[in-house]
Amino acid sequence: MHSVILLDPRGILDSSNFETVRRHERYLLKLRELIDDSELIVISGNRDPQDAVVSQVRFVHTGQKGRLNFRFIATAQKIAANSGSERMLIVAGDPWETLIQAYAIKKLIEFRKGVCVRIQAQIHADVTSSHWKELNRINFLRFKVLRLSLKLADSVRVTSESRKRELISAGLCSAEKIVVSSVPLNLPFIPNRELRKRPRSVGFIGRLHPDRGLDVWIQTVLDIAKLDSLISFNIAGDGPIRDEFLARLQGAGICNPVSYRGFLIGDKIVDFWQDTGVLLSTAPSESFGRSITESLVYGVPVWCVHSSGVIDLQESYGENWVRILDSEATPESKMEVLEELLQVEIPVDVREKISNSQGKSIAALAESWAVGLSESQVG
Repeated sequence: MHSVILLDPRGILDSSNFETVRRHERYLLKLRELIDDSELIVISGNRDPQDAVVSQVRFVHTGQKGRLNFRFIATAQKIAANSGSERMLIVAGDPWETLIQAYAIKKLIEFRKGVCVRIQAQIHADVTSSHWKELNRINFLRFKVLRLSLKLADSVRVTSESRKRELISAGLCSAEKIVVSSVPLNLPFIPNRELRKRPRSVGFIGRLHPDRGLDVWIQTVLDIAKLDSLISFNIAGDGPIRDEFLARLQGAGICNPVSYRGFLIGDKIVDFWQDTGVLLSTAPSESFGRSITESLVYGVPVWCVHSSGVIDLQESYGENWVRILDSEATPESKMEVLEELLQVEIPVDVREKISNSQGKSIAALAESWAVGLSESQVG
């Protein structure tokens, strides 16, 4: 047996979330095309959910949630060591606390078994961006220790070619260690959606968190509302500042329809895109832009603040349906850009190109796992 052990001490990967489970099943199925007796084990800090999705991926819940938890290390090491695997790759979801825990587990297994275990670190944040580093003191410190922490990994997964170039340019990692694989979408390509009469609405989907640039989102919405009281605003997602965010919108005195839909899965996500005319994304350090990419597949243009992830999308798929938001512009100028985006139709071939790129990302990640497994030996 060949095992990929994905560590999730913070409990981000929810085994009751169909989209999360489906994405990891796609990774596993592609890996099995390369190594037929492979398995994927997700060791989570969450407690056992009541409604876990039945899956080929094995989710193990330790109930030991935290960024750096020594009990989690001990439990995960035991689970991994007792898996009966001949070869093992440990995947750390971030290059900081989770990578440190992965390294500790690796050393414990190697001490007990006298073998070699490989580690892959994943980087989803735009860690070289000045915006990301300046968001808070923690991010600044994380950047400073990144050069040291990445030495603990045998390979590093990033979400785009530009992230790879930036890591190399900053001297954080060698090109040989980096694999590029964007986070795949769980959405089908939908070529027949009627695009001629998209609703006059602006949407937000994602995490309601301070690092998502929500002050800019609210100000942009208020500027639009001053000039058009009929444009509606659709909000989907959840997070630590949800109540504060919604209270600010409600207290702004706008007359426009506002719909808050909470955290969405399955068909409810499809409904959100069908009710959205333009996606407004204000995250200042977007490394990949999964929601932005998802929006384009559904034929919904996006309006975003400048970030490396947005520039990547413009270069890959065109600027007409991926526009940069000038947060300092007048309300009239913002309204002019919004009206242009509401009239844009994303060609079917562009949407198909985006959708087809997802399979390449899954294959690249599976291939990197297969290489890691081939270089390891357990038992």
